Amino acid sequence: REVRDTKIEDTVTHYHELYDRAKKMKEKPPPERERFIQKTRYSEFPALIAKLRENEGNKRAAKAATKIENALPDMFRGVRDPDIPLDNNHAERLLRKVVVHRKLWGCIRNEKGKRFVSNTLSCMETWKLKDKNVFQELQKFAS
Repeated sequence: REVRDTKIEDTVTHYHELYDRAKKMKEKPPPERERFIQKTRYSEFPALIAKLRENEGNKRAAKAATKIENALPDMFRGVRDPDIPLDNNHAERLLRKVVVHRKLWGCIRNEKGKRFVSNTLSCMETWKLKDKNVFQELQKFAS
C-alpha cells in the first residue's frame, strides 16, 4: 500500500474517534460540551481537513475535506442539543421508502416527475411522523 492511502486511513480513523467522543459528550453538562465543540471545531477539524488536503491528486480526499468544511457550522448541533441525533439514520430509513416506491413506479421518466413523486412521498412520510391524516393533508395540498 502507498503511504498516501495509510494517511487517509489514519484521517478516517481520527474522524471516527471524534464522532465517538461527540457521542459521549452528549451526556455531559453544557459547559463541558461547549468546550469540546470549541476545541474540536477550531483545532482538531482544521487539522483533519489539512491532512486530507495534503493528498494532492487524490480527488476523493479533496472532496471529503470540502464536505467536512461545509458541514462544520452544523456538525455540532447534536452535541449542543442532546435531543438531536448525531447521525441521520432515521431520515435515511424514511427516504429509503421513497426511493423504493419511485423505482417500482418505473413510469416516471423525466426529472420533473421524479421530483414530484419524491416530494409527495416525502410529505406523506412527514405527515405520518406527525400523526396527521395523510388523506386529509393531501386534500389540503391539492386544493
